[in-house]
Amino acid sequence: MKQSARGLKYPLKRVEEGDKKKEVKILFFDVETSPNLSWIWGHYEQNAIKHKQKRKIIAVSWKWHKKKMVHSMCIPDFYGYHNGIKNNERLIRKLHSLFCSADVLVGQNSDNFDIKMANAEFIKFGLNPPPPYKTIDTLKIAKRNFRFNSNKLDDLGDELGVGRKLKHTGFDMWEDCMAGKKDAWDLMIKYNKQDVVLLEKVYLKFRAWVKNHPNMNAFDARPLCTTCRSNAIMRRGWVFSKAGNRQRYQCQDCGNWMTGKLQKLEHEMLPS
Repeated sequence: MKQSARGLKYPLKRVEEGDKKKEVKILFFDVETSPNLSWIWGHYEQNAIKHKQKRKIIAVSWKWHKKKMVHSMCIPDFYGYHNGIKNNERLIRKLHSLFCSADVLVGQNSDNFDIKMANAEFIKFGLNPPPPYKTIDTLKIAKRNFRFNSNKLDDLGDELGVGRKLKHTGFDMWEDCMAGKKDAWDLMIKYNKQDVVLLEKVYLKFRAWVKNHPNMNAFDARPLCTTCRSNAIMRRGWVFSKAGNRQRYQCQDCGNWMTGKLQKLEHEMLPS
């Protein structure tokens, strides 16, 4: 038996070569897109007559959970780029490979925007759907559980005391990227990377509140937290039902609540 720093014990099991534990791979990511370039008749709130250039993904930043490195890529990183946004296929194929490697995708408004934008690019270039994955959308968590003044990532970071988004030059940054200016692309990548850093910090604040959080302990028989895999688990009363009782536990690191196996009632329940 091994004893943790918190005084909790769990049995040691020898892991044979080729039988090592698989960890759930969580990918934090954020995509940046170009704007639509369109013809319009007027100045305010106009319907586009015709799109001269449709929006597309032009930059992606990502980070794997428990890894320090924040990665990024943008269209100028790939061979054959010239000023202006014409073809992003190489970037999209790389993004597709990231989705194929992940068990869980985490993003801000990612269910409604980032993932759908990525899927539209995947099918456009003839790519098959990635293997099934779970998603965690921090915007949905904020709306479902809290009433902040604003659910924007920048405001959530400020409210939770974990940081802010990187300030930039506004739409001028996108316009300069479209013109192929290197300084603008450098700023775009810094902005995109900071979004991912802030995203993970907001997720770590939120994760105990995620009702459908994927089981992070699915490949490990040890009694660990299903959300953060900590062994700092404490008994916290019982959950009662007509079918029986379940021991209730709480993680002392992330605050997640869990229940144990059903303990069926030994006596017959008489109808009330």
